[in-house]
Amino acid sequence: MKNLIGLILLFVLVGASTVKAQGIIDKANSLLNKADNASNTASRAGGTSDKVLGLFKKKKKVDATAPAPANALSGYKTVITIKGITMENLRKLNTNVKACAGVDSTKMKFSGTGSIILVAHAKGSTEDLLTALEKTSKTIFTDKNIEGMEDGKIDIAITKP
Repeated sequence: MKNLIGLILLFVLVGASTVKAQGIIDKANSLLNKADNASNTASRAGGTSDKVLGLFKKKKKVDATAPAPANALSGYKTVITIKGITMENLRKLNTNVKACAGVDSTKMKFSGTGSIILVAHAKGSTEDLLTALEKTSKTIFTDKNIEGMEDGKIDIAITKP
C-alpha cells in the first residue's frame, strides 16, 4: 500500500512538473510570435516610408568628370567633356563638331558643373577630331583650355574671363 501511495505521489509530481514545463514552452512561443509580428510590422512600415520618401529625393547632379554610362556610349567613339561652358557656346561647339569631316552624329548634355558631347564618327581618330575642332572653335577654346586627350576622350576646361 505504501508503494502504491508512493507511486501515485510520484506520478502527480512528475505530471505537475510536465505541465509547468509545457506552460514555459507555450510562454516562450508566445514571446517569439510577438517579436516576429513586431519585426514584420517594422519591415512593412519601412517599405512604406521608403516609397513616400522616394517622392521627395533630390535629383542627382551631372558630373562631367564621371564616366558616361556604357549604354549611352554605344555607337559613340569620342566623349568630349567641357567644364565652365555656357549653353550658347555649347550649342556653337556642338554645331562645329557636327561640321567636322567624318562625324555621323552628336548628342549633347548640358550642366552647370560640366557638359558632355558624345560624338559618333566613322572616320578619323580623336586627335583628328580635336585638331579640326581647334580650327573651327577658336572663339570658344584654345590649346590652353585642353586638360587632357586620350583615345575616345577629350577634356576641356573653359575659364571665365
